[in-house]
Amino acid sequence: MDDGSFKYGLTLQTNAFSVSDVELLISVLKSNYDIISQIRFERNQPIIYIPSDQIDKLKLIVLS
Repeated sequence: MDDGSFKYGLTLQTNAFSVSDVELLISVLKSNYDIISQIRFERNQPIIYIPSDQIDKLKLIVLS
């Protein structure tokens, strides 16, 4: 799977989703996992950006 990238933070390529769906995903990440993320736009399509300081939280979830 290659639907994201990692450099200074992690991007999830959610560009097939609507803006409201991406906002919902961001709110679920915050409320369920305390992961702070942002909506960004790439070619006018919404993607999720997770800053590098949130990656350790994400790793714990993925590895458990």
